[in-house]
This record gives sequence, C-alpha cells and structure tokens, in this order.
Amino acid sequence: MDLLLNLPLCLLALVLGLPGLPTGTGRTPPLRPAVRAMFSDRATRRAVVVTALSGFAWFGAFTYVALAIGLIGATSALLTAMTVGQPVTSASFAAWARRWPNLPAWERLGCVSGVAWLVLLAVAPQAGAAVLVPGLLLTGAAFGLTASAYTLLVRTTAATDVLGASMGVLAFARQAGGVAGTAGLGALAVLFAGGFGSSGLTIAFACAAVAVTAAFAVTPRAAVSSPR
Repeated sequence: MDLLLNLPLCLLALVLGLPGLPTGTGRTPPLRPAVRAMFSDRATRRAVVVTALSGFAWFGAFTYVALAIGLIGATSALLTAMTVGQPVTSASFAAWARRWPNLPAWERLGCVSGVAWLVLLAVAPQAGAAVLVPGLLLTGAAFGLTASAYTLLVRTTAATDVLGASMGVLAFARQAGGVAGTAGLGALAVLFAGGFGSSGLTIAFACAAVAVTAAFAVTPRAAVSSPR
C-alpha cells in the first residue's frame, strides 16, 4: 500500500522538479539537465528499462507464489527454498564478476534463469511440487543475479556527477515495476480466469515470463566490464 501511494507522489515530484521549483530566494536547480545526463548513456537507459520489467515480473510473481503453494496442498515451508538462492547468488556475484567481468552476459543469464523459474511456476499448479521446488530455488538466484548485475552496470556506466541519482532511478524503476506487476498480474488473472485458481496463477506467471523475455531483448549487448 505504501508503494501504491508513493509512486504517484514520486512521479509528481519528478514532473514538478524538471524546470526547478520556486523558493524564497529564487528557484531550485532544474532536474532536466541531470535527467538528461543520467540517460545519456545507452547502457544506463537499457538497465533502467530492464530493471523496471524484471521488477514487474519478480515482485509481481512473488506476491502469488504462496497461493500456488497452497493450491497444490504443499507446506508453506517450501517458501524457504525461494530465499536460499538470493543471498547465495548476491554474496557470490562479486567474486564471479571479477573472474568473468562481462556484465551483459551476467544480465542475460539472470533473465534466462528468470524465464525458467517463471515457466516452472506457471506449470506448477498442474504439475505439483516436483516442478514447484526447482522453480522456487531459481527464484532467488534469478533475482539476486539481475539485481546485482544491473546495479554494478549502472555504477560502471553512469556519469560520475549523477551516479547517486542514477542509482536512485534504478531503485525507483524496480519498485515502480513491482507495483505495476503486483497489480497488473492480479488483474490479468481475474480478467482471463476469474480469480487465483490454477488457471489464474498460470496466466499470472506466464505473463511475468513474457515481461522477463522482453527484458532479455532489451539487455545491453555491448561488453561492459565490471570494475576490478
């Protein structure tokens, strides 16, 4: 609920701040030059778009995983599997990136892993726990990999004078995508399946997989090496 309230407020603040805001001593510095500088790099622009799309898929799907577990009659302890991959991947990524520093390759791997786990989740309501458990294990790994890789990419490619703002935009894109995903996937399940039964959850997870596929298509292709 807080994110649903904060999103329009943040967008309003951004629009009002573009030309600068009046104060008692003049106007604040306009945001337009800073925004232009932030998005002057193609890799940064793509990273923001991919982060928004993956946020749509990740956080939207996270919302409905518990419903899938309950639908197949499995224990809620399976949610533990979802939390294993993320800390392991995030903790290990720094070492992996030093040894294999091509960041776009890591980003594409994260997207491919994300599509895999969302497809497994999409068929889990019909296939059962045997498919659900591998999907949950991939969940945290895909999220940890994409979040780490794109954060490092923006740190590497963004202009130094707007680095902090660029990181904030990246975080905002992830949250905004998550809000849209939570609401949008639920709306699609209700619209096309009438609720969150087996068919509804399959539709929600399948649509999330489509969003990650789109993110894969937008992922920067040029080799961007991580800082050593």
